[in-house]
Amino acid sequence: MMERGVVLDCARKVYSSDFIFRLLDVMELTHFTHLQLHFSDNEGYRIESDVCPELVSADHFTKAEILEFQRYAKQKQITIIPELDSPGHLQHFLRVYPQFRLDESIKCAADITDPRFVAHIKSLITEVLTLFSDSPVFHLGCDEVIDWDRVAYLPSRVQTCLSATNQVDYINDLAEVVEQKGKRARIWNDGCYRKKTENRLKSSIEIAYWTRWHKEMAPVDTFLEHHHPLFNYNDNDLYFVLGEAAGYTYPSVEKLRDFTPAKFAQQQWDTTHRSKGFYFSIWGDHPEALDEDMILTKITPLLTELATK
Repeated sequence: MMERGVVLDCARKVYSSDFIFRLLDVMELTHFTHLQLHFSDNEGYRIESDVCPELVSADHFTKAEILEFQRYAKQKQITIIPELDSPGHLQHFLRVYPQFRLDESIKCAADITDPRFVAHIKSLITEVLTLFSDSPVFHLGCDEVIDWDRVAYLPSRVQTCLSATNQVDYINDLAEVVEQKGKRARIWNDGCYRKKTENRLKSSIEIAYWTRWHKEMAPVDTFLEHHHPLFNYNDNDLYFVLGEAAGYTYPSVEKLRDFTPAKFAQQQWDTTHRSKGFYFSIWGDHPEALDEDMILTKITPLLTELATK
C-alpha cells in the first residue's frame, strides 16, 4: 500500500503532546498513514534518553509520551517513524560532545571516521529503535552534511573524511544496525550518487527524495536504477516551512491540485510509477512564525486536497 505521510519537525519547534494527538486526528480524517517525527537537529534533541541524558533538550517528549503517541496512532492505523539525523544537523549534539566535531570551522557535522562518534550514534539509534518498536522504518537523515561547494577549500583531512567511500560506509553501517532489528533504513537523497559516481550504497536503503537543487545531486532515475525503494518528499510542492524561510512559500490548495505522487522535485517524473508514497513536511525553520492552532488551520485543507491523490 502506498505510504501517505506527514513529516513533523519537532526538533526546531517545540510542540505540545496535545498537538501531536490533534495532528493524528487530522491525518486520520485525510487518510494519511505515516507520521515521521524529526526529533533531532541543530536546535535540540527532543526525546528522553537514558543512554545520553546530557543530550536531551529541556523541552522534550518523555518516553511515556512517545509510547502514548504510538498507541493513539495505532488506533487510527497510522505508523510513527522516528528520524535521528546525522552526521549533519548536529550542532546541538556537538555542543554537548565537541570532541566529535569534523572541524572547528564546521559547526553542524561530525567526524564519521571517529569510531567513538559512530558508537555514540549507534547507541542512540538502538535506544530509539527499542522505543519505536512497532515502526517498520527508521529514518537516518544523512542530508545536508556540509556545503559541498566548500569542500575543496577545507583541510585535506576533512576532505578525506567526506569522501564518497566514507560517507557510504557510514550510511551502510548505520543501516545494518537498523536492519538487524528487522527494520528498514531510510535516508534523504541529497548526499548520494553525487556527480553520477558509482558507490556501494546498499540497495535495501530507502530514499526520501526531497530535492535536486544542486546540479551534482543525483536525479530520481539514478535511485531507481540502483533499485532503491523511493519515496516522494518533493520540496517544491510538499514543504510547509514555518516563516516561509529558505525561499519557500506556503503551499496552497490550488498548487497541490497539480501534484501527483509521480511528480518529484525540480519537475522530475517517475514515469515507471515505482514510487512507494509521498510525504508532506512541516519544517520549523522559524518556530515562532505560527502557533499550533494556526498550523493545523493552514495544513488541514492541504492534507484534504492530498487525500485525493
